[in-house]
Amino acid sequence: MKTLITTAVVGLAALGYATTASALSLTPVGTAFVATGSATLIQDKTLVCTFTLGGATAADGSTATITSVSFSGGKCGSITTAGLPWVVSLDAVRRITIHGVQLQSIHLGRGLCGPSNVRANLTKSGDIVISSSGLSGLCTISSTVSTSPVITGVK
Repeated sequence: MKTLITTAVVGLAALGYATTASALSLTPVGTAFVATGSATLIQDKTLVCTFTLGGATAADGSTATITSVSFSGGKCGSITTAGLPWVVSLDAVRRITIHGVQLQSIHLGRGLCGPSNVRANLTKSGDIVISSSGLSGLCTISSTVSTSPVITGVK
């Protein structure tokens, strides 16, 4: 019986049913996008901002790059970024990592946040949701932005 189960598992894996062999990609591929929404940044002080980022998915969908980032509203216009472009990798169909995020503002307290990798959820409707992700420099970012066109992850 043990041999039969082992043979069945190996057979299913050979037919492509093993999830570890499935390729993940961001869609639509080779497409520029903009994402807008809100962000809360916390260091010694709290800033609540309108957050906009722009980028593009790779031609093969393996990654995306964020090439522009802006914050607005109140003292948020003082926030600057470094290390662009930030690379976005797809860790699971609904999970991404944004690599090398670095922010700075005199209105946060100590000022420098990052560089750090930020994990986020990617919803079916194309929202990028960051839930209290820690950045080096004792900073936290929370954000929800909606992508246009809708960017999603697929297997």
